Amino acid sequence: MIPMTLLFVLRAVAELIALLALGAAIIKKPVPMRKLFFFGPILGVFVFALRELPLKFGLHSILAIMAMIVIFHFFCGFKVKSSAVGAFGSLFILAVIEWFCMVYLWGKPVEQFLELSQMEQLINGLPALLILVALAAAGQYWASGRAKKEAEGLNGG
Repeated sequence: MIPMTLLFVLRAVAELIALLALGAAIIKKPVPMRKLFFFGPILGVFVFALRELPLKFGLHSILAIMAMIVIFHFFCGFKVKSSAVGAFGSLFILAVIEWFCMVYLWGKPVEQFLELSQMEQLINGLPALLILVALAAAGQYWASGRAKKEAEGLNGG
């Protein structure tokens, strides 16, 4: 059986790859897959490690946003303001998706989610993760098509 820690790391990696992709799509910028699959796992492990520290609730999210801004700005070449919009926007969308799934899909108040076992949290979080991945993929597809159209327009195509 796969250890719980590994399952949570894998979930964090998938979540952060999707958050980076969605954040870039929010600011209408495609990100090459090689960058998503390089920086996403690094950020995912970083965020997982933050979640394991005895930090005040929500502090890991602020640090994750700051890390996403750094990745967007220094490694993807986005402006700082755009990077911040993408990072905050993608995390906000994730929060809305998770809230929606907890309240409407599972029919539980958000407070009860924190009382679940780790396995129950992992299982209950899968629909939100799948929705996030689908939105991120659609957003990157849209941003890529938009970038191609703009390039064709600039080249007189």
